[in-house]
Amino acid sequence: VFESPPLLRRPRRSGAMAVATEGAGAEGKRALLESPSAISSFRAADWCAPADANAAASNAPVPEGPETGSALLFAAVGLCCVSPMLFGFCISFTSPTQITMEGDSVGGILPPSRLREFTPNLEKWYASLFNIGAVVGAFSGMAMSERFGRSKTIAFSAIPHLIAWAGTAFTRSWQVLIALRILSGWAVGIGSVVTPCYIA
Repeated sequence: VFESPPLLRRPRRSGAMAVATEGAGAEGKRALLESPSAISSFRAADWCAPADANAAASNAPVPEGPETGSALLFAAVGLCCVSPMLFGFCISFTSPTQITMEGDSVGGILPPSRLREFTPNLEKWYASLFNIGAVVGAFSGMAMSERFGRSKTIAFSAIPHLIAWAGTAFTRSWQVLIALRILSGWAVGIGSVVTPCYIA
């Protein structure tokens, strides 16, 4: 006669199955229970032990409510947006300072001699070498992000920015100014690569 599978309890017969097997002999019951239609009529929970059924119910996913953003999240994203702002500032910095750094007169007034650092040719190098630093920063930023994480890499990019702009404010050497310009480009390249990934 029909035997239950090992370690499983016999499936419960519901309405139609109970009526179909009533009055049938042992062979008839076996044929009914082994038919595809009969097997498909059993619920999956009928083949489970009670402990397994309870475990499955306890592991069922709990519906979650609508997601809400936290103030900390918005603050972090806002701070990250400083990086693209610095990108724009660094790019446009050379335009208003070019006349002063080349020593050209404005309305017949010459700038102070301590601010005259470049010839027209050196000014072009000063403006363009920023992009070289940005390219290097883009590639190194990807590697740093993979190793240290996005948030730490973005925080680190503030250090070369601070060094570059503090040095630019106080130095009077054109060689140092160009080196600091490349350094600021490197910091901008890091932020340009990592910031969109962090916000996403």
